[in-house]
Amino acid sequence: MKLSLVQKVALEKALSKIKGTDIEKLLKEYNII
Repeated sequence: MKLSLVQKVALEKALSKIKGTDIEKLLKEYNII
């Protein structure tokens, strides 16, 4: 999936917010991240 620079920065911020949460575990379980 190709992302623009702005999208990459937004994605990094979103991932840092969910780090260590149940959402992060679910996303990893389903191989989304």
